[in-house]
Amino acid sequence: MHSSAEQELQRLGVQRGVPMVEYNTFGFNAQAEYFVTANDEDHLVALLDLATDQNLPVFLLGGGSNIVLTRDIPGITVRLGNRDIRYTPAPDGQMQVTADAGVNWHDLVMNTLEHGHQGLENLSLIPGTVGAAPVQNIGAYGVELVDRFCSLRAWHRPSRRFLTLGREDCEFTYRNSRFKREQGDWVVMSLTLVVGGDTPLVLEYPSLAEHLAAGTSDNATARSVSQAVISVRSTRLPDPAVIGNAGSFFHNPIVSGSEHARISAVNSGLVSYPLPDGRFKLAAGWLIDSLGFKGVRRGAIGVHERQALVLVNHGGGTGVELLALVEEIRLAVREAYGVELTVEPLIV
Repeated sequence: MHSSAEQELQRLGVQRGVPMVEYNTFGFNAQAEYFVTANDEDHLVALLDLATDQNLPVFLLGGGSNIVLTRDIPGITVRLGNRDIRYTPAPDGQMQVTADAGVNWHDLVMNTLEHGHQGLENLSLIPGTVGAAPVQNIGAYGVELVDRFCSLRAWHRPSRRFLTLGREDCEFTYRNSRFKREQGDWVVMSLTLVVGGDTPLVLEYPSLAEHLAAGTSDNATARSVSQAVISVRSTRLPDPAVIGNAGSFFHNPIVSGSEHARISAVNSGLVSYPLPDGRFKLAAGWLIDSLGFKGVRRGAIGVHERQALVLVNHGGGTGVELLALVEEIRLAVREAYGVELTVEPLIV
């Protein structure tokens, strides 16, 4: 790289050779060739233009809670540092909340509740940033991001334009979106959601309903739902600060009605959820647990002892070692049930 390009990298606050161990929740030891936090739109565009001019790949980093680092990261790793939250009145007593991409997702949920607006409580304690949330249409306990979505603002790299996209533009499906399929083309800058007003409480998800039923009050509120979700998630999903993990590692597979009948005919305990279109969502954790993987260790890498859907790094493991266990699990599920498991995190 020419000295002028190196000077421009320095001017833009880019660091060289930055360890990534603190920037991914698995705690894998990798290194970014270049690393920078973009604090505003002009800064981001300047960084992306420089990367294009110098033919440097760009890796967009959110909260690091949904990635598996298997190697050092070439080019420029960019983290978004914009963290503003603002509210605008909407029809029917609702509010539009717009959060910048760098906002921590759980902090956004807590902020809406502090302002007295329900709607995001079921999505409490989901790790990661606001900017990453629409990429895989995050969801939990009966609510998906798309259910509260209004619009988002993003930089489209191929056309070099900032665009505002509505729900249809984003092409949301289960744990998927246009941004995931067109990876690298989009940088989400902010997200606008609709909360408050007559936004209903969603209480039907089995584990959430069970927890609420065990409470002392029959009158659920947004805050009590949030507290219940936090409690359930905390008991089922380990804290990455204690043991390296990326939360639920596999998608719950969706199968046809006939496939569901075939599997359940020989597995009476099969855990599944009917979908409106006649298909069924299978509990990936149950499939994995039924084959004896819960608590299994392969060196420093393993399956969590309480939740078969969570893979963990006990310390000193690598992304390559984790992928070996992933393939072992996927093969076992395929052979036992004829079902393909797909992974949630991005493999880097």
